Amino acid sequence: FILRAVTLAGINCVYEPAERRAQAWNRLARELDTAKLDSMTTTIGLADVPTAAAAILAGEIRGRVVIDVNAVAKALADSALEDREQAWR
Repeated sequence: FILRAVTLAGINCVYEPAERRAQAWNRLARELDTAKLDSMTTTIGLADVPTAAAAILAGEIRGRVVIDVNAVAKALADSALEDREQAWR
C-alpha cells in the first residue's frame, strides 16, 4: 500500500518477549473501546475505492477505511443463496 503525508508511529515489538507482547494484547482487548473504534471505521468493497479515494483527498472522510476485497464475492454468494432459497419456495 502507499501512504503519503502520514506518520506511522508505533512500537517494534518483534524484539519483546512473547509474554510481554501477550500482556500488551490483553490490555488492548480489555481497555480498547470497540464501539469508538467501530464508529471511526468504514468498510468498503474494492469497487468503491476510487470514490472513497476522491473523498479522502477532498477531506470528506475521517477515520479508517478498510477495503474488503471479498465484498463482491460475498455479495454474489449471498445473492446466489437468496436465489436458491426463492427457487425452493
